Amino acid sequence: MNNKVSASKKIRTFAIAWLSSLALFVISLIVNLDIQSITYYMLALLIIFIAVAFAKGGFYYIETESNKESFKIKHFNLFPLTRQYSAIEIRWSRFYNYEVVTKYRGKAHFLILYEQTGRGLAKYPAIGLTALNKSELMSLTEMLEKRTKSKQHKK
Repeated sequence: MNNKVSASKKIRTFAIAWLSSLALFVISLIVNLDIQSITYYMLALLIIFIAVAFAKGGFYYIETESNKESFKIKHFNLFPLTRQYSAIEIRWSRFYNYEVVTKYRGKAHFLILYEQTGRGLAKYPAIGLTALNKSELMSLTEMLEKRTKSKQHKK
């Protein structure tokens, strides 16, 4: 499973919003419109807000692979300046649990995975799920939930 289509839609939406607000800001400076200075500050804040929201809002490209032995999640942040490719592979026998954390008043979602190791419980860094559509999110959580429940029944 991957979110290639929904991720490209999120990137396109971000680019249009950010470039439009940036263009509006630059044009308003060049044309020298008779606008109150507060409007310039508001446009500048909007440009910064859009960039920060996209960078920190959990917009990730995710690709999952699963077999009988393990599962792998490859991911990277869609924000172009902080793009870092990562992958997590966990053997099903060591998979402990997962949780989906919601931030920013329900606007951003993050996946946190837990693995049982020889030294205790390992918590992986959060993976952003905001760029997933509902069916992709459901598919991912169903896979993890099935493994979590089957593990609890074995105990």
